Amino acid sequence: MSDSDGTKGPVLVHGIPVASGAKPGIRREIRDLKVNYPKQFDLYLLGLEKFQQVEESKPLSYFEISGIHGQPYRRWPDQGWNNMKGAQEYGFCTHSSILFLTWHRPYLALFEAELYKHVQNVAKEYTEAQGRNEYIEAAKSFRMPYWDWALPWSDQLKDIFPQDALSSGRVEINRPKTGKSIMQPTPLYQYEFRNTDPKYRPDAYPDVKTTIRYPASRNEVQGDKDMQASLLQYFNQPDRNMERNLTERVVYLLQSYERYGPMSHNSFNAGHPELYGSLEDTHNTFHVRIGRGGHMNHVAVSAFDPIFWLHHTNIDRLFAIWQGLHDSGDPSTWIERSRNLDSVGTWTTLRGGWEDKTTPLTPFNRTNTEYWTSDGVKETVPFGYGYPETQSWEYLDKEAFKNSIKRKIKDLYRVGSLATAVASKSASVKTELASRAKVLLAAEKTEAPANAATFVQITQQMAAVPVEAKVMPDAAPIDMPKLPSNRKLDDLVNDDDTYLEWLTNLKAQKHTLDGKYSVHIFLGPAEETHPYLWGLAPNHVGTFAPLGQAANTACGKCQQDQAEDTQVTGQIPLTIALTERYLAGQLESIKPEHVVPYLQKNLHWKVVLVDGAEANRGDVADLLVSVVSNKVTLPSNDTDLPHYEPTVTVYPEVTTKVDNETPRGDGTGLTDRTQA
Repeated sequence: MSDSDGTKGPVLVHGIPVASGAKPGIRREIRDLKVNYPKQFDLYLLGLEKFQQVEESKPLSYFEISGIHGQPYRRWPDQGWNNMKGAQEYGFCTHSSILFLTWHRPYLALFEAELYKHVQNVAKEYTEAQGRNEYIEAAKSFRMPYWDWALPWSDQLKDIFPQDALSSGRVEINRPKTGKSIMQPTPLYQYEFRNTDPKYRPDAYPDVKTTIRYPASRNEVQGDKDMQASLLQYFNQPDRNMERNLTERVVYLLQSYERYGPMSHNSFNAGHPELYGSLEDTHNTFHVRIGRGGHMNHVAVSAFDPIFWLHHTNIDRLFAIWQGLHDSGDPSTWIERSRNLDSVGTWTTLRGGWEDKTTPLTPFNRTNTEYWTSDGVKETVPFGYGYPETQSWEYLDKEAFKNSIKRKIKDLYRVGSLATAVASKSASVKTELASRAKVLLAAEKTEAPANAATFVQITQQMAAVPVEAKVMPDAAPIDMPKLPSNRKLDDLVNDDDTYLEWLTNLKAQKHTLDGKYSVHIFLGPAEETHPYLWGLAPNHVGTFAPLGQAANTACGKCQQDQAEDTQVTGQIPLTIALTERYLAGQLESIKPEHVVPYLQKNLHWKVVLVDGAEANRGDVADLLVSVVSNKVTLPSNDTDLPHYEPTVTVYPEVTTKVDNETPRGDGTGLTDRTQA
């Protein structure tokens, strides 16, 4: 932690100090923190509450630290002593940059160190009768939590979204001196802008006094009606509409991407259809799904929403897990020198210049005269923290540490790939996939459209939800067909222990349509008429979101991106969705002879804007949708990961019309392998 408050000189970012010989603190999943570390959870909420109350003009206030990410686009600290100059006069945006992951690591460490100070102060306010010493001890090892949005639903984890971050979140906490009380809403729900000076009001939402998610105006539905309005009200909560596909995307990245550059950020790699996915791409989907027109939907102001910090801490965790699995010392597993052709970088990198592991990560000072670099932030331990999966200090050698991560990934994300599902000895894996297949089959057999209402009706009927708790209590029961009895997961794997991983690749201009669009992938009829409910339709698979910015943005990097037509990519795995359809009897196998004709008929994609309006697919500049497969070999033992071939096969016939010339999807389907 830094002794400087930023008013007289640089703030030195060193995270939380750890005593000599002591182990780093562990950043824990927020639901784990609440259940198993209740005193730290009390301290977290109360410390965050105090952090948010710091005068906004102070360099170490919640407002000023959040503002580093984008607006209000000024130097930091914004003090007279600071003569920071650079390549541009705006912000520190590193999105679609090879520095995306490494820049955010010291940023999180800065935020965590300030939160830690407030946590220590709160702990000292407790009385002896309240357990003051226990709170002080809990505060010492406190680290800010993360939200693992890729963690599959389970009996132990029914709330996908942390309920404490919702407006309805009620938490009983033990306040110093006053004792037990109800906090509603919690400081995780929103941040209040208290300073009326325009200098402290981000212009994305100049008339609101707090951060917002799912703005109320988005609930207005034209025409019909009570059922659709009811569904919107029900599902316009983030926990109701997170994507199961996020688990599959995370697992595919962690297991198959062996080079740091492609794994880290979403810039287009021409001629490499195997490299369309990235942690940044997955990260973008979360921003859009949570913000839905609110602050998280806009990069420039997203860091003001408290959920941003839970989200990015998880991104840093996934980054650390990937490092533990793949960082072998080979140059390709770390930042390789590359020319910055798609943006002007930060304050220190000109367009056309070079970014590498020694590029300064402004504005985060390591010393009074030097900034951190990517090489300097490669490890988390120097910043005083680790994650449950990355406690390398507990192992005698690197190989034992690596093997422990592999085991933990397989245990955490058991339905994250066909390979982990087949290898899993847990009956819950087969049960979950069979349950999903049953929903698909019921949706196919009913005369009702394949929309969100049908999905809700089927799932509530399967779960035997009481009438008084149903969204649509008057809906007629749906006949629940039985799954074919002869379908087994093992049968999808070839005799040589291989199978094909199927993926949808997407590419588009980042800032077209002001960057506020998403592309949704469906396998089967897309019959939901309201775009905000697409994610709940039975046949919805995943979402690609570029997270761009409007043409009038003040962000210099984004303006340059727009001028250069910056293209970004995303990747939506299809294998688990195809497996569900196999179990439902809708697909004979996941071999090309069955998958290709199935996708020709059933793969669909649609575009929605941030205001909920559907857009023409052809209006998304340079949108190109394609399908590829990657050969996977199952591991020969419980320790190893699956082996993924370094190249993929492209199937232009899937995204081309029957005339073999015209692209599907309003001209956005790939028709030639050379386009990939």
